Amino acid sequence: MSAPEDQTNRMLNIRKSLTYGLGRRMTLYFGLMIGAFVSTLIYLNTITQLELVHTRFSERSDSLGILIQEVTLPYLFEGRPAELDIIYQELMRQPDILSLRFIDPDGFLLVNGSSEGNALFLGRVDDELVTEATASETTHIRNLQGRIQVAVPAIYGNVNYGTIRFDLDGTAANREVNLVLRRNLMFGVFFTLTGILLSIWISRRLTEPLARLNSATERAAKGNLNQSIVIRTNDEVESLADSFNLMLGNLRAWVKSLEDTQTKLEISSDDLNDKNAELQVVAEQAKSAEKAKSQFLARMSHEIRTPMNGVLGMTELLADTELTNNQLSLVDSIHTSGSTLLNIINDILDFSKIDSGHMTLRDDPYRPTELLDNTAQMLSFQAGQAGVDLITRVAPDLPKSLLGDESRLKQVIINLVGNALKFTDDGYVLINLTLKEENDAPVMQVDVCDTGCGIPEEKLAAVFDQFTQVDGSYSRKHQGTGLGLAIAKGFVELMGGRIWVKSTVGTGTTFTFNVPLMEPDIPLPPRALDSADLSGMKVLVLQSEPTALFVMNEMMSAWNAQVATFETAKTGLESLRDAQASGAPYDVVLTEMGMPDMGRKDLFRAIYEAKSGPETRVIALRPMNDAIHRSGEENLLTNCEVIKPVQAPKLLEALTAPHAGGIKQSAEENTTIDASATIGTAHKQVASELEAPSSDKTILIVDDNKTNRKLIEIFLNRLGITHHSASDGEEAVEIYRDCHPDLVLMDVSMPVMNGLDATREIRRLENANGDFQTHIIGLTAHSAPEDREACLDSGMNAHMAKPIKLAQLKDVIAEL
Repeated sequence: MSAPEDQTNRMLNIRKSLTYGLGRRMTLYFGLMIGAFVSTLIYLNTITQLELVHTRFSERSDSLGILIQEVTLPYLFEGRPAELDIIYQELMRQPDILSLRFIDPDGFLLVNGSSEGNALFLGRVDDELVTEATASETTHIRNLQGRIQVAVPAIYGNVNYGTIRFDLDGTAANREVNLVLRRNLMFGVFFTLTGILLSIWISRRLTEPLARLNSATERAAKGNLNQSIVIRTNDEVESLADSFNLMLGNLRAWVKSLEDTQTKLEISSDDLNDKNAELQVVAEQAKSAEKAKSQFLARMSHEIRTPMNGVLGMTELLADTELTNNQLSLVDSIHTSGSTLLNIINDILDFSKIDSGHMTLRDDPYRPTELLDNTAQMLSFQAGQAGVDLITRVAPDLPKSLLGDESRLKQVIINLVGNALKFTDDGYVLINLTLKEENDAPVMQVDVCDTGCGIPEEKLAAVFDQFTQVDGSYSRKHQGTGLGLAIAKGFVELMGGRIWVKSTVGTGTTFTFNVPLMEPDIPLPPRALDSADLSGMKVLVLQSEPTALFVMNEMMSAWNAQVATFETAKTGLESLRDAQASGAPYDVVLTEMGMPDMGRKDLFRAIYEAKSGPETRVIALRPMNDAIHRSGEENLLTNCEVIKPVQAPKLLEALTAPHAGGIKQSAEENTTIDASATIGTAHKQVASELEAPSSDKTILIVDDNKTNRKLIEIFLNRLGITHHSASDGEEAVEIYRDCHPDLVLMDVSMPVMNGLDATREIRRLENANGDFQTHIIGLTAHSAPEDREACLDSGMNAHMAKPIKLAQLKDVIAEL
């Protein structure tokens, strides 16, 4: 530490020691205050008295100068300055006059009051004070070494006759000044000492009770509560002492109460410990129950999915055999029931993950239009069976690329639309994606509106509760677990959004949810759909539903097409005829399969007759179920068909498709946009999947479930592929040593040795022998992300969740 820092610390320590304690601080503060007050008074008194002394001597000098001037001027007027010597000598007899002279304006000495000689014989006088007085024509006084020097100009009228110069004895003045200083200094010392003593007395008088109270407080802080303090000062300190005594009394009472309470606590401590032990056991049981619930759901998922794999797979294979229509219908029912059961299992697992907080979401770029189109395509068959129009709309101002979990958003929309289709017998279901703001932040809002029966107001609050249905009676019309809306709510809240519902009985219901709108740093590349331009194309649209007309008009107007929309066939046909007659015919007629005021065949025949020539093309909007079950005898006179719900890419493809030839007379010859891609029934033939050439590859099937092995064996036999089977991992390793298969379909959960350990052993053998690496795919009924990670960590190349889709398995084999 440096010397300046040491000095600073010493000064701080001295200051602390001088100011420690209330008594010292009060003495110091009072002493400083009184000292400053007395010093100020003494100083002011000294200055005042000195000014009085100086004033008195100045007045003496002025009066003497005036007297000498009055005596001198008459002699100067009469020209007798020599006679002034006698008068000046007489004046010199004054005890305080030390010298007296008269000097003419030219600086010569005319009269000298001293006895040294006659003034007429003296010479020139060099006196600075005389020079100043002559120049300023005013009296000048100077105190120099105990002499008071005075120069008085002798002026009469405008004539300066000279200067009277005399010196006075200043000893008396100095003595008086010294007397004033000594007296005031004595007074100052006296009053200062008196003030200090008074401050010491006052501080002790004030702090002594406080010191006693402080000592009592310290003793109380150390635990001595059996004391009291008596202070009689008739002020706040006495009141503080009384409060202190009262506080000690209360503390003594509280201590006694605490001791009693402690005794009671000690008595009940054992009981509390027992209860805590019981609570600990209950908490552990609750944790175990939660873990057991998760394990139970996972186990049940595996146990149900495993036989479901056989049921659904065998159903697909059975549908490929020679069956009668009735048998094919029964197979379709089996497949539909199995798919429904699988969906219920998925719902229960999703709800369990959300409820336990294990559900994770992804943030990947996606296109809102593709999200809506893919979702609508999955629901098209259900909408067609319900006889309900499924309408989709994406607001034009919504960004083309967004960031989020597309699969979970799709699941939420599917749950909401599926619920709406269940309770809507006629009308439409609208999925509307818009850009909104909530709490000054942009959000994507999704509205699912239906024209169904509606929900009673008293039941709106419970629609998102788990295992709850609006109609929960034994006679309810619609079946379900009551988990769909609860899962939708869970996913929306995980995404940081909210979901709500509005409904009017008999009118319809609107489910709405929103999620934060996030855009990717790098937008997805634009599509041709985003820059489509149909400028100059005239389109006539016939649809009976106003909402569908609005969406269609908005979609084609965004492509710059000239659109005319009509809700009845009559008005639409009139517009078609008028346009033909005016020489500006429509390029395209886009129409429903039938209108309220005109049946299907009559409508298309009327359109054909109203237009002339092949330049006006006719595009039919056909429901999905109608496309699947349409009769080959139909003759609709259309150029092209678009399967509902209408998707923007498919509609644009139909509008811009080159017109080759005239109207097709047979429905089987019509061009149908994306009809086959969306027909997903159970009796769909898998023969096309089996039309693969035989392969020289060898496949090992490892599964402890005989039915699952049989399913894959039949499938591979039809493909003409060599295969081996094993019922557990240990047997699989032995077969691997013998045949070195190209592909292993490895079940994960098996007795003796599970699929993960078997995969590790196979990889170890490959590394030890330098063999080529076999392609291993894990087959498991556990569908969680951690199950897939476990498969990949063990050395598997891929993971496939049960039930296995034969088309997917065929693709895997084709890649070998």
